Amino acid sequence: MKKATAKMNNLDTTPRLVDQFNKNASEVIRTQFITYNNRQLLDIRTWVLKNGKDFVPTRKGICLRVDQVDSLKQAIEKAAEEIKSGKQERPKRAKQIYDKVHRKRG
Repeated sequence: MKKATAKMNNLDTTPRLVDQFNKNASEVIRTQFITYNNRQLLDIRTWVLKNGKDFVPTRKGICLRVDQVDSLKQAIEKAAEEIKSGKQERPKRAKQIYDKVHRKRG
């Protein structure tokens, strides 16, 4: 059994699902409250479809104490503002590839 699955099986209570959305055809991003070692945590994790019928948690995710949620929200809002304003920069290699593909032909 993988570590993420083993840890999810050792929860103190049943997780309470907040929301989920599709990442792709076989994965979802699930946000849920969990209690682990008597601490309430917010778990944001990728779940993958196993055997075509059940979703299981992966190691891809983040688990935060509930008092850290506002800090995460601020970081996401800041990133969203940069995306809207066009301030985010492409990595250098990605920019080189984009420029090569889209260079003006003359």
